[in-house]
Amino acid sequence: MRPFPNVSQQRRPVGQGAAPVFSADGSEIFLFDGGGLSAASVEYAPFRVSTPKQLFRGQYWYGVANPQGLLGRAWDVDPTGQRFLMITLPGAGEGADQPRSQVDVVLNWSEELRQRVPVR
Repeated sequence: MRPFPNVSQQRRPVGQGAAPVFSADGSEIFLFDGGGLSAASVEYAPFRVSTPKQLFRGQYWYGVANPQGLLGRAWDVDPTGQRFLMITLPGAGEGADQPRSQVDVVLNWSEELRQRVPVR
């Protein structure tokens, strides 16, 4: 990290991780570290970043690669910073032995909708 607008200052390493996200108030930065989520506090005057602390562990999917190999973030933090939206990898955690849910794909869904819900 570097403070803005003076980006000429030396970079401050936060920790190992991917897809960083700031809390809504900017006081924390969350990092997906490959095995779960970590958080570091951020102060701006003077500029300081704490050592990341592990929040929780688990097998989560954190993004998908595009043709250039760059990853897009596939998780998020709610505005309160108290909850996270994460995608659990298949076979991870409780219920791993449960059968997968069925996914139905409806082709021509707009036509199907017109047939089922007539226009008044």
